[in-house]
Amino acid sequence: MRIGFTVMIAALAVAVAGCSTPAEKPPAAKPEPSASPTLPPGALVMPDKQPKLAVLKEVSPTKGDKDLGEVTIPPGKEFWVDFACSGTGKAVVQYAGTAGKFDHSCGGPAMRNKFDIGHPEKMPFRVDVPDDAEWALRVQQ
Repeated sequence: MRIGFTVMIAALAVAVAGCSTPAEKPPAAKPEPSASPTLPPGALVMPDKQPKLAVLKEVSPTKGDKDLGEVTIPPGKEFWVDFACSGTGKAVVQYAGTAGKFDHSCGGPAMRNKFDIGHPEKMPFRVDVPDDAEWALRVQQ
């Protein structure tokens, strides 16, 4: 009987101790590292148009490599190129023939690039993309 009574008192002590101490918060979950998200086709998000700038060239979401023709850039002004690409791999945007180009990792966020030229120029633009890529481009000044 004495063993049963001791067990009951021990159980009661544990129950009372559990009720009288503040509950501990479980440790916060740590975020798991993950690969960069990739955008599926049809999920392109372009930067907003800059309201005070004119659109000189705009290509709605499309697929495949494309020559975009020439864009006339007036002198002494900067111009902006917005570009977005879904899928995987690397896109290459060429401007001013092969004199200027930039790369973009498809599936990442859209980019906005600023360029400055001191004289008027007709610049040919070309976009080369991976087979699974969908892309869009805008040139503003």
